[in-house]
Amino acid sequence: MPEVLARVTSRAAAGPRGPDVLHRVRVRREWLVAGEVVELELPRNLACAACGGGGCDACGRSGAITLRQREEPAEVVEITLPARPEDDAPDSRGVTLRIPEQGGLSAPGSDLPRGFLLLTVVPSPEPDARIRLLRGVPSKRPPASVLAEDEARSLRVREPSARRGSVAVIIAAVAVALWVLFLTWLRLSGRG
Repeated sequence: MPEVLARVTSRAAAGPRGPDVLHRVRVRREWLVAGEVVELELPRNLACAACGGGGCDACGRSGAITLRQREEPAEVVEITLPARPEDDAPDSRGVTLRIPEQGGLSAPGSDLPRGFLLLTVVPSPEPDARIRLLRGVPSKRPPASVLAEDEARSLRVREPSARRGSVAVIIAAVAVALWVLFLTWLRLSGRG
């Protein structure tokens, strides 16, 4: 089975595609241990995976990727959670699933496939309101692959608020330096 997943995920990752998106959901720990099939409704806008929501060229500096237009119905995705033995139960950080062709749309007029949905599933006493357990319903899509721990770590970027804070400090320092230069020029030119 791992060989099949490796072929499917490597082939999907090889070519160009739409932008990847991040989403985080909470499900019951028992669902993760049992490898249940769940259905979730995706929000219209999801965080850009390239910048972690901080803003970059991939998302047009907005930090978010739009999956559908306002008038389009909500998108529902069926996911098979990866079964784990009870002693290898997921910790509070959860597990990250890479789901092909459920991410951002490619550019208009392009025939590229959609990007990946990088879904972090976190165990919780209560699941999110947009998640529904599908008991006994066979999955229509192949199981999502679980990212290796080091691969998942490489997707994490600095927090957007920390990035914005450092940019604000740099802008303030440049503004002060320009103000000091302006005042020095005024004094030296005899105008101030």
